[in-house]
Amino acid sequence: MNEINFLYKLLQLSKNFNKYILLYSGITPSKYKIICGFEENEEIIDINKLINTNLNNKWWLGFISFELKNKIFPFLSTKYDQLYDFPELYFFNPKHLIIKEKKNLIIHSSNKEEILNYLFKKENFTIKSLNNLTFKSTTTKNMYKEKFKQIYNYLLNGDIYEINYCINFFCDNLKINETDIFALLTILNPSPFSCFVKYNNSFLISSSPERFIKKQGRVLISQPIKGTAKRNKHSKANLTRLKNSIKEKCENIMTVDLVRSDFAMLCEPQTLKVTKLLHTKTLRTVYQLYSEIECKLKNNIDISDIIYNSFPMASMTGIPKKRALQIIEETENFSRELYSGSVGYIDANGDFDFNVVIRSLMYNKSNKYASYPVGGAITIYTNANNEINECLVKTKGIEKSIKAKFTWD
Repeated sequence: MNEINFLYKLLQLSKNFNKYILLYSGITPSKYKIICGFEENEEIIDINKLINTNLNNKWWLGFISFELKNKIFPFLSTKYDQLYDFPELYFFNPKHLIIKEKKNLIIHSSNKEEILNYLFKKENFTIKSLNNLTFKSTTTKNMYKEKFKQIYNYLLNGDIYEINYCINFFCDNLKINETDIFALLTILNPSPFSCFVKYNNSFLISSSPERFIKKQGRVLISQPIKGTAKRNKHSKANLTRLKNSIKEKCENIMTVDLVRSDFAMLCEPQTLKVTKLLHTKTLRTVYQLYSEIECKLKNNIDISDIIYNSFPMASMTGIPKKRALQIIEETENFSRELYSGSVGYIDANGDFDFNVVIRSLMYNKSNKYASYPVGGAITIYTNANNEINECLVKTKGIEKSIKAKFTWD
């Protein structure tokens, strides 16, 4: 069966369940091409219960909202209304789990035969494209420049060295077919950490290119992205500029240092290392700079220890992290919610893999509200107009996929 048709059939199952997560690695080589789970045997909605719940021998799918920062750093709060129903943390052990590897299809379900018959029944699907969607920014360009000056003064004063500042594009009174949007994004803007999340009437539709953390045995890996250049008729020159940019390389290297600091309390001595530095990743609409950091975990480190020490992720916060989070809270005018959070799985061996929720649409089907936040790193080398342009570059994938327009006054 064609992989996109298979994927689309899986997506249709989401309409029958309140809790549903699908992870898709797209064209990127990966052990698991698709992981899909729906309907819950058990649920975890409290980070403290991760310690006390026996995770072994079970698969868990779930997400972590950026708003979990308030539990990890109690001096923080959330000033703005949360427009989606996503809790701060949610994991579920699915009654029905479908895993597609390169050559194998694995189904864990009491309805295995029924699911197999459904998946391989011949059906023709028409994925409908969308037209005339307009997303507007909650921050004007003049407001952005004012906030940029405020942040730049913090940089000059030494409060921070780098910060990820985000803005929010929104569309209200919107009625969409969320499964069609994910299918279009998957076809037209394939990304290695794509995901589709349904939590009651709230949806996350993501074409994320970034890994947050991956655990294999006792090895912990992070692959932060920092540095972006557009792909167009000038792609070769743009890529060269990205590789040679002092600004972009500084952003990336400072983020690497923050990941190293986050991992330091978790790892055995002399096992923390940078295995890739300033490598490039080619996506459909952009080039990205990324690096890779890994370590060997100490004995008796569990997933809650890892989350407390590394979340929110370095690439979406700043350096030093605590002060950067305070300034994010002070300067941004929306709640990030699941944006800047993470979605992923924990397998039956206790290994896991989680993305960074960027290049993502959040949609509340009840109030017909959708948002697509974007952001970028600000350092002492940063120019406000360039950052505005970079934010717009990061909307191109969804603009082309669903024919949306992003306006920024």
